[in-house]
Amino acid sequence: MTQRVRIIGGERIEANLLTIGRRAESLATLRPGAVIIKREMRNRVATDTFQLRSSIDIREKGSTLEVGPDEEGFYGYFLERGTVKMAAQPWLAPAYDAARPRAIAAIGRKHGVNIDKVWGR
Repeated sequence: MTQRVRIIGGERIEANLLTIGRRAESLATLRPGAVIIKREMRNRVATDTFQLRSSIDIREKGSTLEVGPDEEGFYGYFLERGTVKMAAQPWLAPAYDAARPRAIAAIGRKHGVNIDKVWGR
């Protein structure tokens, strides 16, 4: 004897999962994490580099968010790595390392809100 199982509402479930996936990849979902990383970068850069500090921003490049200094802050690389005449003053990698857990948590919270909206909670 053959048993049959019928799933009711499968199309709705599939549509909701696809919507959740698209929202997870959206820049709006990633932005809270980018804001945290930007703040940490600005807090950690040397205080005498005002132009570098003010050049740190969030930029949209297609479907990507970039966080960091723009072209005016190019010398941030030299601060991070040092030169023949100047010792390294790392700020970028330590900022990322410190902000990463909080940024991931912020993105997760935003994604949780998206999931709740899709499922109507």
